[in-house]
Amino acid sequence: MIVLDCKARRELEQLLVDGNTAQKIAKRARIVLMTADGHGVVAIMREVGVSKTTVWRWQDYFA
Repeated sequence: MIVLDCKARRELEQLLVDGNTAQKIAKRARIVLMTADGHGVVAIMREVGVSKTTVWRWQDYFA
C-alpha cells in the first residue's frame, strides 16, 4: 500500500493536468495515485492501459 502526503499527491496530480508531461510519466503518476486511493491492480491495468507487470513495477518503485 502507498500512502501519500499532501505535497506528493499534489505534485502527482499536477503531472496529470500539465499538458507538457510525457505520457509515460503521466501513466506512472496515475498508477501511484490509483494505488494510494485503494484501487486494485486489475482496475489500474484497465484504466491506465498497462500490463500487470508495469503496475507492480511502479508500485514497488514508488514504495
